[in-house]
Order: sequence, then structure tokens, then C-alpha cells
Amino acid sequence: MKKMKKLFIVLIVCAFTGLMALFGIDLYVRISTDANIKTVEELKDYPADFDCIVILGAGLKNDGTPSPMLKERLDKGIELYEAGLSQKIIMSGDHEFPEHDEVNAMKTYAIEQGVPSKDIFMDHTGLSTYDSMYRTKDIFGAEKVCR
Repeated sequence: MKKMKKLFIVLIVCAFTGLMALFGIDLYVRISTDANIKTVEELKDYPADFDCIVILGAGLKNDGTPSPMLKERLDKGIELYEAGLSQKIIMSGDHEFPEHDEVNAMKTYAIEQGVPSKDIFMDHTGLSTYDSMYRTKDIFGAEKVCR
């Protein structure tokens, strides 16, 4: 019985430590990046003329439509587009398998929201943020990117 009590206490301490680490890391990231996050209004006053807006994939629902996180990214990218920050959008996402086509789902969503197809470019091999950003610069030739 005494060993069970000690084990229970150790488990509680480990769980508490894990939760504190998780929330601590989240808080650190939020605080350390806060100055780099701009609103659409702040970006309108930004001196750069953006070559494009990059929208990174974030998964699909089982029915092939954008996940809630991807929908938020798409909505924000479309808001940047409508604010005139750039006239080109790069949709970068996973299309590794025919049955998982993030980029076409993203493009379809944007067109349904009023973005002309001619202003949307698709990166079908956006399996990671690094890959997407690398190709945005080296394949699509973008230097100034709003994301």
C-alpha cells in the first residue's frame, strides 16, 4: 500500500511537470513571437510590395474539405489578398496521394470565396513548411512573401 501511494505521488508530480513544461513552452513561443505578428491593417502600412501570399496546408476533413485550422489560414490569406497586399496566392500543401489533395481543396475554397483562379498558384509538394518556403523562393521566384 505504501508503494502504491509513492507511485501515485510520482505520477502526479510527473503529470504536473509535463503540463507545466507544455504550457511554459507555449507561453514562451507566444511572448517571443508577439512582435513579429502583424494585423492586416499593420501590413497595409508595411513598406514592402509583396510578391505573393503563401497559405500553408493544415489538413483536410474526411470529406476532402479544409480542416478548421486550414479554413482559418485560407480565410486570413484571402483577407490579405482582398486588402491588396498581393495579387498572387500560393497554395502549398500535401498532394502525396490522389485521395489526399490539399492544394485543390484549398484552391476550390478560395475560388468559392471570390478569388480568381488566375491569381492562385499551387505547390503540390508542400509536405513541410521548410519545403514550401524553399520552393516559394527558388521555384516560384518570390522574394517578399506575406504569410
